[in-house]
Amino acid sequence: MSKQKLIEINPYNKEMMEKVIKYDEKNSTNYLSSLKSTIELVGSALEYEVYKMTMPVIYDVFAYYDGNDLSNLCLTYQQKDLKIFTMYLDNKNFQLYDDLELYATKNLCMSVVAALVDKNNHKLINNLIKDKYTPYFDDNSKEELVPLVKDNTEITKNIR
Repeated sequence: MSKQKLIEINPYNKEMMEKVIKYDEKNSTNYLSSLKSTIELVGSALEYEVYKMTMPVIYDVFAYYDGNDLSNLCLTYQQKDLKIFTMYLDNKNFQLYDDLELYATKNLCMSVVAALVDKNNHKLINNLIKDKYTPYFDDNSKEELVPLVKDNTEITKNIR
């Protein structure tokens, strides 16, 4: 098996979309619907590139890719104006966290990386806290998610 590489799934790449379908079927997930929503929202592949450069909030799907199969798909969104990169995590894609954090701070110049996890997933929350991520709670929210934030200003300063 070749080394896995972190990639951003392009919803206009037919080969990748077929791999997402295969992943969804195998793992009982529904990343395809998120990618299809992007296509419906944006339109053509060219408009997608413009959208990625100009929109203040972008939803993406990231994954590891070994040249054959995708693994550990993860839904993310970027709030460019606030320099916040947020990802939805579960136990399966927790290993992606470090790579996505590095990608966001280096390639997207995001200064805050946030993880949204199920508040009942104590093992994952404990791992994130152990890695110095601080939970914060939105008292007005009825959602079953706890955002965890790590400020990466030092990393961002070093990259610039």
